[in-house]
Amino acid sequence: MKFTFYLILTLLFFGAATLYFMDIVPTSFGLHSKTYTSSNVAMDGFDIVNYFSKRNAKKGTVMFSHKFGDSYWFFKSGANMKSFIGKPKRYIPQFGGYCTYTMGSGYTHPPDPNVWRLYNGRLYFFKDEETKNLALADWKNVLDNAKLHWDE
Repeated sequence: MKFTFYLILTLLFFGAATLYFMDIVPTSFGLHSKTYTSSNVAMDGFDIVNYFSKRNAKKGTVMFSHKFGDSYWFFKSGANMKSFIGKPKRYIPQFGGYCTYTMGSGYTHPPDPNVWRLYNGRLYFFKDEETKNLALADWKNVLDNAKLHWDE
């Protein structure tokens, strides 16, 4: 009996630790950052202004970087950086850039910066194309559920 208890406890601990280090965390734990980052660089260094201006995913550079909040944001150009500095909340992705679909289930999941959607002037990311298609098939409900789980 004692062995079974410790085995279950160990499996729960390692399972939770694995999910945490994969950035898959229940939002109720409150362990996720407000913006998806890797090494204090927001959105894996992708220029979020570029999604709005050029409608494509491009990496920014350290040469055009700006610290906002707890993260550094990279941009392709000084013009994009200036646009962000002027109105950062206009450009910051919804749900911190985490996958919108999984946020609707109450979990964070790192985004694929190449799988995104602009909707009503806001930027949404997804973990992969399949998840994006699932979200788009029930968009209103996915958004409503994601908003319930996201604590800004």
